[in-house]
Amino acid sequence: MFYVPGRWLRRAGLVPPAASGLVPAPELAARAAALDTLDAVQAWLHAAVAELGAGLAAAETGPGPTAAEHQVLAGLRAAVTAGETRVAALAQRCGIGRRRLHQVLVRWTGTSPSDYLRQARLHQARQRLDAGESLAEVAAACGFADQAHFTRWFRRAFGYTPGDWLQAGR
Repeated sequence: MFYVPGRWLRRAGLVPPAASGLVPAPELAARAAALDTLDAVQAWLHAAVAELGAGLAAAETGPGPTAAEHQVLAGLRAAVTAGETRVAALAQRCGIGRRRLHQVLVRWTGTSPSDYLRQARLHQARQRLDAGESLAEVAAACGFADQAHFTRWFRRAFGYTPGDWLQAGR
């Protein structure tokens, strides 16, 4: 997986994609394995940005989500808003299998269903913390096993602990 910040693409004269994209580039990855100097890495990065940018541009001109995929994405948003915390239940509410849900989400959001749900739960947790709920209440309400588990994921997602978030808000 290779993440290219939008500002790098703009600097190279390329237009960043409107959403996450996946560009298969096995040759690019093979060339990366042989890099052994800083100059070689920089040259590879310049070539990679151009190749991946062209691949993303080509992908964007392709067809958008089908009507069925739009329906899945809308069902997904509704289920997450309703508080769904399990991937199997999410797929069932969308009327598809877990595998199809995974395919649609990775294609159109660049993330797996479990990562998507975790991100949604963490953003909901941050809103609940802002509303004045305690850490333990928020952890339980947002589907985390315990407060420590919640704190670990919160820090990974946002770069600071829930306690730091609350203290900064005061």
